[in-house]
Amino acid sequence: MNTKTKFTLLICFALVTTIAKGQFNADSIFIYTNTKQRCGTTANLWHYHRILDATNASKIKLNNQDLAELKDIFTNTKRKKYLQQKHGGVICYAIVYDKGQKNIFAFESSLEFGRLVDLTNMKRWKLKDQDKEGQKRLYKIIRKNCQLLD
Repeated sequence: MNTKTKFTLLICFALVTTIAKGQFNADSIFIYTNTKQRCGTTANLWHYHRILDATNASKIKLNNQDLAELKDIFTNTKRKKYLQQKHGGVICYAIVYDKGQKNIFAFESSLEFGRLVDLTNMKRWKLKDQDKEGQKRLYKIIRKNCQLLD
């Protein structure tokens, strides 16, 4: 195998692994129920997540149908680096297990917005503004499972 062929194979491998790492993956998701937190900064999300974890707040495991739908919603969404910012809309706190690794997440949703934020690795997946159907589907899953308090 000559050098040019090796280089081409290396580039192809790097491209495939980069694309695969960009997708949202989860083996199981546990969602905290009966939460009140609806907005705030990234630091507030971290703080509230720690409180929920420390107090052993009630949580439910997302059923397989909702997990598959969540993966489907974010199939064509690219993972991007997440920078600290303010958050709004309905926020659902979750623990996502992927290949045995525990990550803390915030799922944000409204009928006009949808985003998953991995607070452990500082990554995000945001639905495009044009994806109204995906935004509605995410909002429905969050409202059904989070049981938010008013």
